[in-house]
Amino acid sequence: MQFPMAMRTGLSAAMLIIGITSSEAGAQKLYWTGFYDGTIHRADLSGADVEELVTRRLYRPYGVALDPDNGKVYWTDTNERKIQRANTDGSNIEDLLVDESRSPAGIALDLAANKMYWADSGARSIERADLDGSNVEALVTADLSVPRGIALDLVNRKMYWADAGTGKIQRANLDGSDLEELVVIESFSPEGIALDRVAGKLYWSVWDCATRCEGRIQRANLDGSHIEDVVVISGAPGPIAVDTAAQRIYWTDWYHETIRRANLDGSQVEFVVTSGLRSPRGVAIDPVAGRMYWADSGLRKIQRANLDGSEVQDIVTGMVCLAEVALDLVAGKMYWTDIGPGYGFPPPGAIRRANLDGSGIEDLITKGLDSPYGIALDVYAGKMYWTDIGTDTIQRANLDGSGVENLVTSEFASPFGVVLDLAAGKMYWADYHFVNSPGSIRRANLDGSGVEAIITGLDDVRHLALDTTAGKVYWTDRGANKIQRADLDGSQVEDLITGFSNPAGITLDLIAGKMYWGEFSDDAIHRANLDGTGIEIFAGGQRQPSGLALDLRVPVVTTGLDIKPGQCPNRVRHRANGLIRMAVVGSDSFDVTLVDPESLVLARADGVGASVTPLKRPSGVATNVRDVATLFEGALCGCHKHRRDGIDDLVMWFSTREMVDAFDLHDQPYGTDLVLTVRGSLLDETAFEASDCIHLVGFGKGGRPPLDTTRNKTKR
Repeated sequence: MQFPMAMRTGLSAAMLIIGITSSEAGAQKLYWTGFYDGTIHRADLSGADVEELVTRRLYRPYGVALDPDNGKVYWTDTNERKIQRANTDGSNIEDLLVDESRSPAGIALDLAANKMYWADSGARSIERADLDGSNVEALVTADLSVPRGIALDLVNRKMYWADAGTGKIQRANLDGSDLEELVVIESFSPEGIALDRVAGKLYWSVWDCATRCEGRIQRANLDGSHIEDVVVISGAPGPIAVDTAAQRIYWTDWYHETIRRANLDGSQVEFVVTSGLRSPRGVAIDPVAGRMYWADSGLRKIQRANLDGSEVQDIVTGMVCLAEVALDLVAGKMYWTDIGPGYGFPPPGAIRRANLDGSGIEDLITKGLDSPYGIALDVYAGKMYWTDIGTDTIQRANLDGSGVENLVTSEFASPFGVVLDLAAGKMYWADYHFVNSPGSIRRANLDGSGVEAIITGLDDVRHLALDTTAGKVYWTDRGANKIQRADLDGSQVEDLITGFSNPAGITLDLIAGKMYWGEFSDDAIHRANLDGTGIEIFAGGQRQPSGLALDLRVPVVTTGLDIKPGQCPNRVRHRANGLIRMAVVGSDSFDVTLVDPESLVLARADGVGASVTPLKRPSGVATNVRDVATLFEGALCGCHKHRRDGIDDLVMWFSTREMVDAFDLHDQPYGTDLVLTVRGSLLDETAFEASDCIHLVGFGKGGRPPLDTTRNKTKR
């Protein structure tokens, strides 16, 4: 009989994922999102070793600078108090400088000297460091208020900056010496600054929005003399960039949410980017590639486009409010939802994934969403399900974000948390209405059909968890300040925990009989027994912990497997019937008499297809303990001449027909070697796995196999 691996466990969707064993598994972990700080953390189940895996990336990006020769873009984030860089395609994001005492704004690079310079409005200073963020130096610290823009004259070894607090344009040597006051501006706040060194001109932007937003681009000689207006406009021009080769100046306007440009003499003012922006700030030009880059602090993005404004691309996107996280422990990935500001306000929400250590972040779905919230995975079908509280829908897609489908459109309220019962083919979700409507828990088939309300009259229910073995659904109710559970049909509602003022996400450890949840009121994660007793704080000091997920994998013992003991290679024909004998190989460190035969399953090591179980008799799995093989040392699909070693092995039999069907072997070409893995557990529940190869003959194309010249060799 064939058993898809997801169905054999009989557990809920969460437990299906976390129950998978891996030889790479370490300490069991709890993962959670920080709802408002845009982070994902994890910790051991003891509460120790808390790690921040995913940071917000961007919140209020401001200044932008380019290193086109090395393909890098640098930016500052005034809210996150960071300086970061990435490749110009957005990959390989690095934190160069993180300091809570700073608020870096404008940034400029001296690539030849391996230095970056920035104006810091938090520290009220002009500073520099190596391009990797090391060797930080404060160059100018006296009489600064809100320094913003900064520009470098590398030929004359000067730096210029604009101070929006004092209204001054100043300069100094690159080491901070010989400070000069060049221009004092009345009634306006200077922000952006740029140089045309060839023409000997200094440009800056000023604006005043006290009554109505009026802005100007002005210029002067490099010593501050001969000030003149270049452009006078309605709006708030911010950071600026000069393209001396094309004799143009570019600037962002956060008030009108546009990017504009003009000739350096102020003529031919034109809009370059007029839509899709929210609060554009720093801008940088790559004239060779014909591109401009900018930071949008409203959209929380670094973007780029051609110099004419065409082909706008997102390079780096930020994270706003991370709602829920789900784990794919087969592929070693975590998925999460970012609801964004919500309800039509940019930027829209997104669904992302990364490796379990937080590396390799991928944007899976960033368009067509409003405010995605709950998320659940069916890793065996390659699907993810999510709710969108902005569009009141439940959707699903492939795990790579393709093939988006609308499953349910709520007529009653906004769907929040969603969980899957894969064995029963059902999904459950929490419905919550913000105004004058009770919350409920509903379920439907996985294709969205057969919607039914199983529990109504709830208050603010948002997060669910399933125990399908016991037939229970658990939920947090932030309005009633309770954690409750009921039977899967909605009957037998029980209050488990009361007295907490804002319980959030919930997840279950059915093996240990524990539940975990987040609590907004004390910024902590709590846990208790499944009946609500034994409440304790798991991890404190977490800012509004929300979506929770468990990785309950255990370390796996490995031993040898011998398919067809005494033969090598292990030929399998796709038209064959009958049984194939296999042996889990015993050794001095692995006693096969301690194996639980009922736990054994066989599957392809690459995860393709389903799994099969050994031959069964009325009394249970058919096994035989005897010495038939020796542990093999060498390449996995190799052969040796050793048959027995005096240590008992565990012999079992599998149906060839079931293996061919379950492992999708019908169309495999002749001569293919495939690795198969037996997984199971010992009587003390320690997991183990063992692998060997089969050699396919009589499959697809390839004709008759050649004469076997190794049939007298034995393996393991």
